[in-house]
Amino acid sequence: MSSIFKRPEGTLTQGPQAKAPKKQVHDFACPGLCGDLDPHVRRYLQRTPHSGGGGKKKEGLSQKYFKVSLTELTDQQRKKVDAAYDRSRHWINDHQRGLVRSARCLQKEFNGGPCITCLALRHNGAFTNALARDGAEPDRQKYNTMENRVAPDLQHLVYNVKGLQGLIDEVGDGNVVMRFAQQFADGSFQTDGDRVFMGLLEVMVMKEDRRKQGLGLQNFRYPDRYDEFAGRIAMLSPRVFKEFQRHFPGRSLRSQRYAYESLCG
Repeated sequence: MSSIFKRPEGTLTQGPQAKAPKKQVHDFACPGLCGDLDPHVRRYLQRTPHSGGGGKKKEGLSQKYFKVSLTELTDQQRKKVDAAYDRSRHWINDHQRGLVRSARCLQKEFNGGPCITCLALRHNGAFTNALARDGAEPDRQKYNTMENRVAPDLQHLVYNVKGLQGLIDEVGDGNVVMRFAQQFADGSFQTDGDRVFMGLLEVMVMKEDRRKQGLGLQNFRYPDRYDEFAGRIAMLSPRVFKEFQRHFPGRSLRSQRYAYESLCG
């Protein structure tokens, strides 16, 4: 009898059918408005040092909360104003990743692209104005504050690098160091006379480097143009050469004459 009720091979089993596994759906992060896809966003991020925008004016927040001007705030009060400004921003700039996100980003992509709050930035008047605005001309940037010239996460580096803050702040016409650096970068100082000056500059820098290392100028190799100029002075007048030695590094009178004769053959 048992053989009569034996289930033929290949027939389905009785009971609930096995369910097919559900297709797994991943929630990817919102990519924001990417500078690689939108040249306006890319240019905006290259131009602005700010970490976001669209917020309330800090001067207005200072008056609202502390009844004083922004410049009169204490450090603690300034931090509170900065925090209030951050909360009021409409968008966040991510310079490292080259993108902009809504301050209320939903953190999940929509149809494979930015979320709806990030997409809505394209209809935000303040944001579209920021994208369309031209940056300050290079010769006008010196009138901007540090906050408006350097990204917040880099400002502390500027303040901590010895001398760099002074170079950035002293960009007026009287700052000969900045003017020299700009002229040198533009290809100036290429004549024979300029090469003597550049040799002197190199010697002074190397002298300071060796001083900091506790070294003297023994076995120091002087630039040829500078060495030749000093040798010419030594040959013309020992008294003038001694005066020259009071102000600038160089060989002894005897060594300088010998070096000059060797250079000139």
